[in-house]
Amino acid sequence: MPPMPCRFQLSPPALPLGTLLGPLLAVLAAGCAPGPPAAQDELPIYSQIKNFQLTDQAGEAFGRNELLGRVWVVDFIFTRCPSVCSELSRRMRSLAWGRRKDPRVGFLSISVDPDFDRPEVLAAYAAARGADPGNWTLATGTLKGLRELVNTSFLLPMGEGRDAAGEIAHSSRFVLLDRAAQVRGFYSALEDESTFELQTALDQLLASQATAESEGK
Repeated sequence: MPPMPCRFQLSPPALPLGTLLGPLLAVLAAGCAPGPPAAQDELPIYSQIKNFQLTDQAGEAFGRNELLGRVWVVDFIFTRCPSVCSELSRRMRSLAWGRRKDPRVGFLSISVDPDFDRPEVLAAYAAARGADPGNWTLATGTLKGLRELVNTSFLLPMGEGRDAAGEIAHSSRFVLLDRAAQVRGFYSALEDESTFELQTALDQLLASQATAESEGK
């Protein structure tokens, strides 16, 4: 039987002290505690990442199987981006550096410019930003495959090609994936408050994972 909430109200009519103290002391002896806290809402599941095939900065295949078993933060960039990509990568590096000793967490930057961003280009971009290949992967694929992945699995837009300014339309959001490759949240990568919310959600997923493992699930 759960402990009773500490809520006692003495009625106005005077009663013998012993009549009041007896039951009251019995309740206190049994343990008086606040009621159980309300269960925290779980993060929503927006979509399931479908099978895909990319190539990372080392020239190795990277697909859905590589996502399984870790919590991931994903963003979308391209190395000759004239606008937000440098800031996205700066913030991604900060997140990755802060989690560099936690093997449960991975970071993935997907280039939306596959014609230019070959593995060696991605490798140079990663090295220039101090990316640790152990926890920060950069990858790209075919244009058709990328568009399908971005649109149907990540539920985000992707442009048809470079415009006159050299831009390729793409999202500036961080996407949070759980260890089952499910999308659990979208966060503005350019807003400090939103990236703080991302880290809070990431910790929530890790805590849920630890609980599941302790319960043998």
